[in-house]
Amino acid sequence: MLGQFGGEVLWLAAALATALAYRSTRRWQQEAAARLAQSLHERELDARRRRAEERVGIARDLHDVVSHTLAVVGVHLNVALDIFDEEPAEAREALRLAQEVRGRAMGDLRSLVDVLREGDRIETPAAGLEGLAGLIDRVRSAGVTVTVTELGERDAVPAPVATAVHRVVQESLTNTVRHAPAARATVMLHYTPASVTVEVADDGAGAAPGTEGHGIMGMRERVAALGGALTAGPVPGRGFVVRALIPVAA
Repeated sequence: MLGQFGGEVLWLAAALATALAYRSTRRWQQEAAARLAQSLHERELDARRRRAEERVGIARDLHDVVSHTLAVVGVHLNVALDIFDEEPAEAREALRLAQEVRGRAMGDLRSLVDVLREGDRIETPAAGLEGLAGLIDRVRSAGVTVTVTELGERDAVPAPVATAVHRVVQESLTNTVRHAPAARATVMLHYTPASVTVEVADDGAGAAPGTEGHGIMGMRERVAALGGALTAGPVPGRGFVVRALIPVAA
């Protein structure tokens, strides 16, 4: 009798242990499934956020390319129109330069459109410090005297910061050509291990205080995204000045 009772107790204990193990396994599976679902949800939210940031970045790049191109091409076309009868050779050269700037811009726009179609921006080469020389040459060809000063070593500047520097210089000089009007501009770049300082100044009138356009807003957002700060506005006796401080180690 005792043996039979002991066997029943053992059987009951085994059944309870099996039930508890099953419940624990099910709970673990449910928790694992919940963690997996949460992880997938967070990854999807992160992917959406990154896609939104990329679209904003592409919109900024499109604005920069189109704005700069229209400004420089417009100057060359006006020059060609003014001297078409008196100086046909110079008018022809101005038209050639306008066509050259337009061709480069079309290449940039095709790259950005390809990025939008493919949904991947990583492999698209971004404008960096090496592209500043060509950018400044195009502004000079539009009749603005541009002086460039570089201090420090540019080799250690990371790609995102280099792209932001390029876009700040591009947008600032574009505004100089389009809105100033200015005869001279200066570009100062100071590279340190901790940050890059950009200053673009011209002798034009520029925009009135508190009347920022999309270009200045885009520059400020781009710099702020890297942990930096940008100011822009007229300076009495100096024209219009854009200053940006971008940390390198952000």
